Amino acid sequence: MIKTVIESIREYFDSCPLLKADAKLNLDYLGLEEVEYGIYSEPVNPVIKKYVDGDELKQHTFVFAVKNLMSDSYITQLENISFFDRFIQWVEQNNKKRKLPQLEGKRQAQRLEILTNGYLIAQDEGKAQYQIQMRLIYKEEY
Repeated sequence: MIKTVIESIREYFDSCPLLKADAKLNLDYLGLEEVEYGIYSEPVNPVIKKYVDGDELKQHTFVFAVKNLMSDSYITQLENISFFDRFIQWVEQNNKKRKLPQLEGKRQAQRLEILTNGYLIAQDEGKAQYQIQMRLIYKEEY
């Protein structure tokens, strides 16, 4: 059975050295742990372009979310938001090196794009959720 695009994206981020080793990397879920990561697919037309030979240029848009401890400490606040600066640099360096999610079947990743900066989306009881929107561009042969 061929691995799905979202599975390949999760595996790619599982290798990110910025993620805490003991934290969970979930799909469509953030639990109750102090630090967790989640990848959420977003609705979008997957086809960007159709070629005359039947091949297609496609996209998979998603949110990469981080749940962290939150406090009134400037250091904690800076650590939380600066994670995304380092995360964006890691993604951009990997793009330059052509280190992309490994897709299966007749799919070939082209690039991973950052669509937004990291931003605070929710906070509650000493925890905050930050996220960044991204998309994977890939070619699928038919």
